[in-house]
Amino acid sequence: MSDDEHDRDLGYFRSSIEAFAEEAGWSVAFVEERQAAMGFSDQEGVSLTCMITQYPAVVEFAVALPVSYGPDEEMPLALCQQLLEQNAELALGFWALKRQGGRAIPVVLCNVPLEGLDSGSFSDVVHMLLGTAGKRLHALRDEQLITGSDALVLHKPGSV
Repeated sequence: MSDDEHDRDLGYFRSSIEAFAEEAGWSVAFVEERQAAMGFSDQEGVSLTCMITQYPAVVEFAVALPVSYGPDEEMPLALCQQLLEQNAELALGFWALKRQGGRAIPVVLCNVPLEGLDSGSFSDVVHMLLGTAGKRLHALRDEQLITGSDALVLHKPGSV
């Protein structure tokens, strides 16, 4: 890719993300070279962030649960089972663990081919990921595996 194509490609990512978000009535928290973020809160004050990253052929959308597990912490078996079961049911997207700062974070992801990204697919994917992550987060709270809102504290089953 030439320098001109690279600059045009980067400008297209930024302008497309901003335009798609504006069309959906959302604001973009930041847009960098190949990454953008949008923050959302539900009626209960739960905050989730949708990260958008451009790769050569795809755009990755990711919404992380606000929980993490260090190398010496075990992720609750119930959560692992739920995420794997939900992977089998999701028509679009999948759950994965991302490593950040030595910690494992449950993340729901969806990759969209770059040429297939338009305002409709952008809105559909963001809605789906937020709904999936929000439902899982509320279920974890209902099961008392986590508490709190922004800085969530992990609990082992039966320890609350």
